[in-house]
Amino acid sequence: MPFQVYENKKTFDCRIKEIKEISHASNLYLNTSLKKSKKQDGALISWLKWIVCLIIPKLHIAQTAPLKVAQEICTFAEKHQKFLGEKDQLALIEAVENLKFKCHKYAKGKEKNLDEVIDKIKNLTTTKFHDIDDLPVETLEWVLSKLGKEDYENCLTVDRRWNETILEAAKKKEASLIKNFIQFAIDHYKAVKDTLIYEENAPWKNEAAYLEMRLLTHLENIKNNLNFSKAATLPQLKIAIFGEKLKILMAMQSYHPQALKSLREQGKNLKLPWLFDDIFIPGINTGDNILEGIEKLLEKGVFDVKIINENTSEYFKGHTIRTLAHKFVITNQSEKAIEIANTISDRSLKHLALEDIFKALAQNSCFEEALEMANNLCSERDKGKNLAHLSTAIAKSGRFEEALKIANDIQEESCKAGALIDISKELAHAGRAKEALEIIDKISEDHLRPHFESKAQARAEISKLTTQASHVKKALKTTSPLTEGSRKNNTFPSIAAAFAHFERYEKALKIANTAPRGSLRDKAHATISSTLALQGELKRATNIANLIIDKKIKNEALADISRISTASKATRRPN
Repeated sequence: MPFQVYENKKTFDCRIKEIKEISHASNLYLNTSLKKSKKQDGALISWLKWIVCLIIPKLHIAQTAPLKVAQEICTFAEKHQKFLGEKDQLALIEAVENLKFKCHKYAKGKEKNLDEVIDKIKNLTTTKFHDIDDLPVETLEWVLSKLGKEDYENCLTVDRRWNETILEAAKKKEASLIKNFIQFAIDHYKAVKDTLIYEENAPWKNEAAYLEMRLLTHLENIKNNLNFSKAATLPQLKIAIFGEKLKILMAMQSYHPQALKSLREQGKNLKLPWLFDDIFIPGINTGDNILEGIEKLLEKGVFDVKIINENTSEYFKGHTIRTLAHKFVITNQSEKAIEIANTISDRSLKHLALEDIFKALAQNSCFEEALEMANNLCSERDKGKNLAHLSTAIAKSGRFEEALKIANDIQEESCKAGALIDISKELAHAGRAKEALEIIDKISEDHLRPHFESKAQARAEISKLTTQASHVKKALKTTSPLTEGSRKNNTFPSIAAAFAHFERYEKALKIANTAPRGSLRDKAHATISSTLALQGELKRATNIANLIIDKKIKNEALADISRISTASKATRRPN
């Protein structure tokens, strides 16, 4: 006999399960041993196997010919009729039916014979077996509710009915356990509150009654509003339970330390809900731990704003938004952050929270959302400052025309000037010095003054930035119209150094020499000499350093050249 005859129902059920799996697999085929073959036998192979079996009758060679496999399935059913239940019978009939489709090339012309095999299996008498699946839903749910939380996920793999039943059982069981835990915490606090001792300088001493009331109200609200009906899967239920745990931890921030210690001691034997095994660990109710939990929900995109509700302290709401503003934005949940911020009644905290959300949007290139927020949510007092911040962020991304449009729409003149100056600097970095200078020229001296002493100084700054961005030719054009007054400003050493860096030494010296005699010219010469020394031009660097009048600056420049020379020789010295 090509297959084994089993002596008990358990091993028979295992073989039925294996037959079903092979039958349903698209890349496997049942053979006459009722085991798997990775490919079908071709006509020649089937014929050779048949010949060998004729010659040696006691030798069984597994074959995949559809009709022969079907006949063996029927024989298997007959030999195990005492274990054959209705579901087993249907599984074997389905296996034969699948042979018609999976092996259609070799089943062609044998359909009638295969149907006869199916009829034969159908006519077998089955035995009625009572198992857990025959229980009513309510009874099965009660049975599954007795399982531990570690068994939930294992039950999901049984079948669809168990999947649905264990979910409903878990919802009811976990809701009941959470409510029991909350009631335990409430009853405990009421029992010990009159025995609590407050330190003389404890900041909460004068607010003890208020904090107690808020704590108990918060816990009662969590208990009364507990609802897991929207959880359609076990992972969703797990997330919902985690959210309720965070709410409870937030409430327990108001728990007196002495009461919290007593709660841990008395709750050791309490049956805890799923995910609550660490609820009594010291320090778990700290702000950092709660924020870490909120961050995990944000990363998974499942944060619910109801976790931070009306009973959450104003400070914690603001702290949450300010700490996690960036995370809210990069996970595309900024509207949730705004919703929470708008529930803060303290105007100062609300302002700081909204401002941080706005900055996070701008920093993460969410310009449209940031613009909408600036126009609709910000006060008129903050609107100009926020639009200036946004226009700068947009300019940094290279979208200069859009940045200029926003900057020019700012009503507050000083904010507008600051935004335009920032945009002109970004243009200079991009080598668009001409456009940058045009913007500077349009800003009045009064509004320019908080940022630069004069327009000449501003033009010099544009020249320096353009040079540093490697746009030397464009920088040369910006320095040519500098006025006599601009030569007194202290940006000239930097401009001279930038030209020296690109080996434009004549221009660098010319710019340095336009500075009036004194420390500015000496600093420019010192910077050029150091740059030359770094590029190996030690003799020329020394000559320029000797032009310095101020002894201190001169000695520092010569010492710098000596240090660079020594370091250069050390790197060339062989090991």
